Amino acid sequence: MKAYFDTSFIVPLFLPEPQSERIEAHIRGLPESTKLTVSQWTMVELASVFSRLVRMRELERPLAKTILRTATSVISESFDIITPVGRDYERCRNFLGGFDNALRAGDALHLAIAANHESDIIFSLDKDMLSAGAALGLNLSDGG
Repeated sequence: MKAYFDTSFIVPLFLPEPQSERIEAHIRGLPESTKLTVSQWTMVELASVFSRLVRMRELERPLAKTILRTATSVISESFDIITPVGRDYERCRNFLGGFDNALRAGDALHLAIAANHESDIIFSLDKDMLSAGAALGLNLSDGG
């Protein structure tokens, strides 16, 4: 099985959130043969999350740098990182161009990358993304 994880599912692994333990347990409970994947877009969004937390003074800069460095290292060692290609952006545009879902560009890009790179399941905690992805015929889960 090939599983794709969007940023909302990754962040709780590195920042304490109410669902952190559940997310960690869920990932640990996946079959050992599961190929864990994220994209370069996930890595960009992850940096953005920490940047926002520093700007909002919710996290001190040195701690944010340390956590981001750790997250980058763990992800690089444990996940395959997909680099988006032209067809991913094209499919993203198609998802958005239907004007019949609540997808934001970043979420549509996650879905397009996962779909184009043959992910069997996409994990997300974003309710709009879960709903839109299901409407597009993709297999999404919040890990619950």
